[in-house]
Amino acid sequence: MNRPAVRDVLLMITGVLFMGISLAFVRRAGYGTDTCSFLTASLSARLGLSFGIIMVMTHFILFIAQLAFGRDLIGIGTVFNMVLVGPVSDLTDFTVFSRLPQAIFT
Repeated sequence: MNRPAVRDVLLMITGVLFMGISLAFVRRAGYGTDTCSFLTASLSARLGLSFGIIMVMTHFILFIAQLAFGRDLIGIGTVFNMVLVGPVSDLTDFTVFSRLPQAIFT
């Protein structure tokens, strides 16, 4: 396995951050999300925990399954995606949307 270059890691982290920010906008718009985010949002509402915490937990469970069945498909991007998308979405929701008037989302 080749080690990724610093530029590649920075681009990957930037992409994952944009995924988290975009997910916060999609969730706030209320038009629906992808299936994994829908599961996460449903569990979050049901269990009373934040979206980001539930997303990290569900991704960890899926990561364990991936370890068992496809270890060669796991890379550093998998780990960054697993631990950053949900918390970045929560952070965006807290910092951006708590300061914007709710009327622009209805």
